[in-house]
Amino acid sequence: MIDKSLLFIRNELNGYLKLNTGSTDEKAALANIINQDGKTGIPDNTLGITLVNIEEERTNKAQIPSKIVKNDLATSINPEIRLNLYVLLTANFNKYDEALKIISLVVRFFQGRNYFDHQSYPALDPSIQRIMADLYTINFEQINQLWGALGAKYYPSVIYKLRMLTVLEGQVEEILPVIKEQRIHLKPQ
Repeated sequence: MIDKSLLFIRNELNGYLKLNTGSTDEKAALANIINQDGKTGIPDNTLGITLVNIEEERTNKAQIPSKIVKNDLATSINPEIRLNLYVLLTANFNKYDEALKIISLVVRFFQGRNYFDHQSYPALDPSIQRIMADLYTINFEQINQLWGALGAKYYPSVIYKLRMLTVLEGQVEEILPVIKEQRIHLKPQ
């Protein structure tokens, strides 16, 4: 589901970037900032999309399993998990002004499309209910720490928080017969 969400965002961004740059090239790609060999993981002249954090959304979290009744059987399913994905969009372009242009287009893209659902975006995978995108701002110290942790020099970039991805495996934990009626038998005294 995480991969499908990021692939969907990549595809939508590529369509938007093609439309607004006049290019036929795919500009956005899922990529590590740094590969295992220590070299830049984002190809030249590409917008890298990198997952930098996953957070559980705990507001309105269900604490008890769901009960579903069907055909006189009650099934118990663990509560869903809602996730927020923090995605770093990094412009690795040979020309600095081109990198700034691409980052500006990314901000414009999400400003105009901050809510993705099946009604508006039929290409959204059926396992994903919706994606909400919020600009996520960090201060200079946090920027320094993030890029240091990634092991890279700073590139023009922006972070978006993709909210409320729902994970529900649907694995049945328990199946019980439904009690339809309770009769109480009292003995005469």
